[in-house]
Formats: sequence, structure tokens, C-alpha cells
Amino acid sequence: MFYSKNSACITNQLVNEGTKDWKNIGSKLKSHETSYEHVTNMDKWIELETRLRNKNTIDKEIQEQINKEKEHWENVLVRIITIIKYLSKNNLAFCGTNEKIYQKANGNFSSLIELLAEFDPVMQEHVKRIKNDDLHNHCLSKTIQNELIELLTSQIKNIILKKVKDAKYFSIILDCTFDVSHQEQMTLILRSIDTF
Repeated sequence: MFYSKNSACITNQLVNEGTKDWKNIGSKLKSHETSYEHVTNMDKWIELETRLRNKNTIDKEIQEQINKEKEHWENVLVRIITIIKYLSKNNLAFCGTNEKIYQKANGNFSSLIELLAEFDPVMQEHVKRIKNDDLHNHCLSKTIQNELIELLTSQIKNIILKKVKDAKYFSIILDCTFDVSHQEQMTLILRSIDTF
């Protein structure tokens, strides 16, 4: 295809400055569409679109690494949440006097992480990263535990409230008693009839 300097000037003027000559816009657009820059850019765009559709871009390996890392963290969080649910369900203490894994008096949570790391490849990899100082945020701190407990608590409350709202009949019982430190503790009991 032949590309003239004149069409390149018209194309650059049209792209950079626009036009006020609407009567001759058709010829200017045709000149732009046949210009070297437009044809080259269209070829690159079509090639990129094809590569994206076939998942064959230059950053394919990086995207695979990102997906692998994302999957690792999802698996770690599932295991941490499972441990939190287990400890909560059995009314067990989470922390000891030490938060670090593989140290004395580190509590039930860290001990269960250690136990899981003996058998589970995901937690083995996670603990290995922690030991090698590859991670600064490892999701095993008290802060993360408390955040996850709050999220689980909120979810459970929402389920209970939905169940009570959907019930035709329900009752509320409030009871107050003093604990060992002479602080008044209130218990709220909700009873409802399941609707099927």
C-alpha cells in the first residue's frame, strides 16, 4: 500500500488538532484510515485482541504466578478460619503468652497451625515462608484472629436475625447474673419456630 507524506500530515492534523471542516470529513477520515500509523496501530490492536482471547500475552507467566499466589492465600485463609471455628465452637482459648509458632506457650491457635503444617502441604508451604522471613504479613497475628472472629460473629448474627424475621412465632428471654468479678452479665436467648 502507498502512503504519502501529504496523507500523513492530514492524519496527524486530524488526530492531534481535530477538524472544523465537516463538509470534507469523509475524505479526511478515508485519508486517516489508509495512513501508515493507523494501519500499523490497527494491526497491533487486532494482534493484541487475538492474544488476549487465546491467553497468550507477554505477561501470561506473571498472571499465572499471581493466580497461584492468590490460590495459596485463599487456601491458607480457609484453614485459618477452620481453626478459628474449631476453637470457638469448643470454647477454647486462642492465645498463650507468645504469638510465634514453634515457641513455648504460644497457645492453641499457633499449636493447631503447627499441627496442620505437619500434614497439610498448603500450611507446610506457608510455615516455610514464615520461617524463611519471606512474609511480613502471615495472617497468624492476634489482630487477624480478632478480625476473622468479628466477621464470623457478624455472619452468624445475620443468619440468626434472618431466621427470627422469617419465623411466624418467636420469643426473647433476657437473663442477668453476676460473674465471679461481680460484673453483671446479660444473656439474650432467642427462640423461634422454623418455617418450611
